Amino acid sequence: MTHKFRQPIDDETYGLGPLAFRNPDLEREFRQTYWIKALPIARFGVISASVLWMAFGYLDVMLASHKLWELWTIRFGVGLPTALLCIAFSYVPAANAAYHAVLTPAAVACGVSSIAMVAVNVPPASESYYAGIIIVLFVTYTVGQRPV
Repeated sequence: MTHKFRQPIDDETYGLGPLAFRNPDLEREFRQTYWIKALPIARFGVISASVLWMAFGYLDVMLASHKLWELWTIRFGVGLPTALLCIAFSYVPAANAAYHAVLTPAAVACGVSSIAMVAVNVPPASESYYAGIIIVLFVTYTVGQRPV
């Protein structure tokens, strides 16, 4: 028995198969609409992560000023430009099909940058840089939820 306000789903029209509509026009329209709605959220996530990444530059000054050149080369020469490239790529019209292909290497680059900052430092300063790896994991999981 169906609820009086709920219409049964016509499988021939909507074809709700394995996470895709059988109707290619409906699937294309859904993906385009989803991309338009998810893109600002992804951009906000990457921008927020970039601001947080830059703010941790203060940690470099306070904890490891003797290694400031090496740390800022990694932070502002590798990590930040990688995030900015992700943001710039999101404005390319063809980005819908390949956005994950850009986010994945960017996440790896930022994670490796965090590991490099740990490696450049000496204890006890290096012990404070593991938070960067955790932040990269959180941001990657959050921003990377949008399917291609």
